[in-house]
Amino acid sequence: MESNQPEQRRATRFAYVCDVECEALGHVSLNRIQNLSATGAWIETSDPPPEGSIVNLSFNVGSVDVRTQATVSRRLLGEGMGVAFQDLLPHYRKAIDILSVDASLEEEHGNQILLQQIMTTQVVTVRMDDEVESVQALFERFHFHHLLVLQEDGTLVGVVSDRDLLKAVSPFISTLGERAEDLRTLKKRVHQIMSRTLITASKDHTVREAAVLMLNSKVSCLPIVRPNQTVEGIVTWKDIMRWLVWQV
Repeated sequence: MESNQPEQRRATRFAYVCDVECEALGHVSLNRIQNLSATGAWIETSDPPPEGSIVNLSFNVGSVDVRTQATVSRRLLGEGMGVAFQDLLPHYRKAIDILSVDASLEEEHGNQILLQQIMTTQVVTVRMDDEVESVQALFERFHFHHLLVLQEDGTLVGVVSDRDLLKAVSPFISTLGERAEDLRTLKKRVHQIMSRTLITASKDHTVREAAVLMLNSKVSCLPIVRPNQTVEGIVTWKDIMRWLVWQV
């Protein structure tokens, strides 16, 4: 049967954090939605539900919070799944169409600056059992806002921000009111204060993709990782802003 619907333009390179829930499996982790169009999408996930499953999806397109159902139309274990949206609401469809057109225009104009061109490759890292005192010393020495936490094999397991440090350390240190229990807060371990929820990107994602991902995930940095979760670099919101300034 022929369709009178206009051809959907597809934002092939865009990636978004996507919450996926399946009745049989519950929440499915490590979800990133790609190849987004108003008819369906491809979702990267480590454990996709079986083909034919009905899944509940939640993701952001700009300022629009999309919540819809979809059918798993294709499943590749360890790689992801293709989904077809079920009765996508008109305002969701419009938001996706606008984004898809914007992405097509961006590709036509060659505006595809990759993260590998702006990321910081000299990354300072810490271990899970390092003391908070050493984290404080690193922040004071290098004047940045994030430290990546690695396991012994070099894989990324967490992120520590200067805000995490402020919450963990007593505000009375180096004041007249300093007590022994205040100094003991410097002896906490990194694994006690780090964030374990990792939002990452790869070096071949674009700057625009990174900005959307950071906004949707409400994070201020993106560790740049290889497929084996070892670190190649880091991109912060300041890197994004610096790039934007260069474009003006």
